[in-house]
Amino acid sequence: MLKSWLNRAAVMLLAATCLFAATPARTQTFPLHDTAGLIAPNVKTEAVKYLGRKSVRITMEGHDQGA
Repeated sequence: MLKSWLNRAAVMLLAATCLFAATPARTQTFPLHDTAGLIAPNVKTEAVKYLGRKSVRITMEGHDQGA
């Protein structure tokens, strides 16, 4: 009786562990329309309008390598 109960408990614990392991990480999204609270080291950030919408432009300082 005790052995049967332990086996069932072990199977239930394993199943519960697998369910929690398969849960995807939470993703937080939010609109970027200003630079308030934005931490971006080694880049320049500025609030701009792009296609008529408020946006954030992120640029690296230095020479443009593209043509």
